[in-house]
Amino acid sequence: MVISSQDDYKLTNTVRRTIVLKVTTSCNLSCSYCYERVSSSSPSMMPEPWKLIERIGSCVQESRLLFLLHGGEPLLISDESLMLIIEACNKSSVEFGNRVGLSVQTNGTLLTNSWLDIWQSASNLTSYHPISISIDGPKNIHDMYRRHADGSGSFELVKNGIKLLHERQINYGLLTVIARHNVNIPEKIIDTLNNLNCKFVRFLPCYDLDESGQLEEFAISPSEFTSFMLKAFKYWARCAGTAKDKQTGMFIDPLTSIISKMQGLPTPWCEYSKDKCEGFLMVYPDGESFLCDAYIRDNYARVGNVFNLEEKQLRGLILGKGRYQTFAEEKKRLLEDCRECPVFDVCTGACMMHRAIIGKRFPKWLEEYCKAKITLITELRRAISETTE
Repeated sequence: MVISSQDDYKLTNTVRRTIVLKVTTSCNLSCSYCYERVSSSSPSMMPEPWKLIERIGSCVQESRLLFLLHGGEPLLISDESLMLIIEACNKSSVEFGNRVGLSVQTNGTLLTNSWLDIWQSASNLTSYHPISISIDGPKNIHDMYRRHADGSGSFELVKNGIKLLHERQINYGLLTVIARHNVNIPEKIIDTLNNLNCKFVRFLPCYDLDESGQLEEFAISPSEFTSFMLKAFKYWARCAGTAKDKQTGMFIDPLTSIISKMQGLPTPWCEYSKDKCEGFLMVYPDGESFLCDAYIRDNYARVGNVFNLEEKQLRGLILGKGRYQTFAEEKKRLLEDCRECPVFDVCTGACMMHRAIIGKRFPKWLEEYCKAKITLITELRRAISETTE
């Protein structure tokens, strides 16, 4: 999700929720580090997700809802299903007075003109929320982990999908997982994304640990990610100072979110938001719902099964009552030690999953995580201060 305009923050009297619909846990790729592939025992498809969209819209009226199609690979659903989803979103807007947005997170390999024809027919829902595509850098790097089941790489298909979006002038953003294969090449990644006409990218660190608390072979440490981000910042700033138009418009998260927070501006990224996970609801194909899929179905973040809830219960869940309130109390306890931290005003305690689950099991890992956050924010604050003096 991209940084929203300031107008998006004026709707203070309405609930704002991102409903992440894992419409399928199946995927046409077999990426080495995919948490969904590891955590899902058997791929499945959500039955009639448009009915759930309509039900949520009727329960929470005159509110702001963003439905994010997720997976697995959400483009595996049929064109007919996409049209029914769009119809349900429009009904939620027209009949129930909601301000509805529709977005999709995809690996980009299945984008076609026919699919995009349907997507563009819903411009009233999709204009401000991009299609997000995963890409890990240049071809030789991307294809190391993001492969098909037969071992063939996916870069060229992703590149073609991005080209289609650019030609059609469809808003999109990119997501790049930073892992062992690309942590040392921030400059090459930025150059690749610039060449793909990227306007927004979010770098996501792969911190996967095994049962003993050791990094998986493809994972990186928090200090390595901080080093990557500081190098990326220096290169990004240098490009923006000397560059052409296509480079000056590129936003890079978490840099953009951190800098926004330093300037007293809001950010929708949960990791740097005071609301944390409370603005999200993650629904799996079987109806099981969680605050975030980063928890990988840990009961700590489970909020129930939406298919089994009565209308009053579902309304309470979306509005933030019940299990959300329990989470808010736990969040307050977890963040108690953070309030004296010199970067708490920007970090706001970082990711709750890291604190609640990984930090509890492996305290030393959480200690490094916090030190890395402090280093990243302190160094960025110093660099920005120097440029404004």
